[in-house]
Amino acid sequence: MYGALEPFGQYQIDWGVAQILALMADLHRDPKKRAAPFSPFDFLPKDFPMRAADAATTKQRALAGKVRFLQAMFGGELRDGAE
Repeated sequence: MYGALEPFGQYQIDWGVAQILALMADLHRDPKKRAAPFSPFDFLPKDFPMRAADAATTKQRALAGKVRFLQAMFGGELRDGAE
């Protein structure tokens, strides 16, 4: 589970390489042929554990977990329909 929140190892290397490849592809992209910029998700291996659609929900879950941790640490309570 920790690896999903804070990637490390080979997946982190794959993500870094994908970011560099997206940057290089955008530098040499012809805007007339491809209007949309490249994304690191365009260059990740197919077995990468997180795809573009999952990225937003994973970040939201990680943030919610950190908020719950801080609330528990400081004795706070969840309100306003929070989980």
